[in-house]
Amino acid sequence: GKRFGVDLDKAEKTQITRGKYIVTVDGKDYSCDVRELESVVREGCPYCDDFVSRLADISIGSVGSPDGYSTVIVRSKTGKKLLDVTEFIEAEVDKKEIVKLVKLKKRIADRNIAKILAGLET
Repeated sequence: GKRFGVDLDKAEKTQITRGKYIVTVDGKDYSCDVRELESVVREGCPYCDDFVSRLADISIGSVGSPDGYSTVIVRSKTGKKLLDVTEFIEAEVDKKEIVKLVKLKKRIADRNIAKILAGLET
């Protein structure tokens, strides 16, 4: 799809940082406030508390990693097999940053669910 007037299928990199959604196409960054994307966010996302895809064999994201690196969380033998056939460079991971965002996602989801439950009170 297109957003920012660019073809997102040609994105070299996408990231969310400090409330901004940033996509890089042909070496150029395009950004907008995350709030501007609310109309395209899946309906259930505000109620999901799973920031790190706990049930996935492997999760990959930028949180906790230095610029240019990705954090990889392996949870299964299948995930380990995937990692084993990949070339990668190890780097330090800021686990506290991951934990902080996991807790934030849970708080936001809990607050959104509480709003729904409050509407059910009779």
